[in-house]
Amino acid sequence: MKNKNKIWYKDFFAVIFGVYLALLLWITVISRDTIEDNVFRFKPLHSIASIGNELASGSVTGNLFGNIFLFIPFGFLSSYVFKIKTMRYAGCAGLCFSLLVETCQALFSKGYFEIDDLINNTVGTLIGYYSLHLLFFIIRIVKRRKWNGCNREKTSGTGLHE
Repeated sequence: MKNKNKIWYKDFFAVIFGVYLALLLWITVISRDTIEDNVFRFKPLHSIASIGNELASGSVTGNLFGNIFLFIPFGFLSSYVFKIKTMRYAGCAGLCFSLLVETCQALFSKGYFEIDDLINNTVGTLIGYYSLHLLFFIIRIVKRRKWNGCNREKTSGTGLHE
C-alpha cells in the first residue's frame, strides 16, 4: 500500500507540474500582445540597478520579483517530479526552461528577451528547489521525533516496577 501512495503522489505532482508549465507558457508567451519594439535586451542586472526608481514609483513587483515568484513553483515541482538532487541541475533546468521562454517571446514578438529575466527566473527556480529540500528536511525531523516519541512511550512502561 505504501508504494501505491508514493506512485499516486508522484503522478499527482507530475500532472500539477504539467498544468503549471501550460499556465507559465500562457502567461509569459501565448496571452501576450505582439510588440513592435526591439525584442532583445542584453544589459545584465538592469532590473536590479533600476530597483531604486521602481521603489519610488511603487512598481517593484512587476519585473524583478514577478519573474522570481513565477519560477519558484518550477524549482519546487521539477525537483520533485524529476528527482533533481543537486543545486547545479536545478539551476540548469531553470535556466534552460527560462531560455526557452525568452526565445519564444523573441521569436514570436511576444515580449523581450532579457538577460535579467534569465537570471531572475533561475533565482526563482533555486528558491523553489531549496524550498522543496527544506520541506523534506522538516518532514524528516517531524517523522524522527514522532518515531522517537512512540519508542519512548513503548519502552517507558515496560520497566520492572510495573
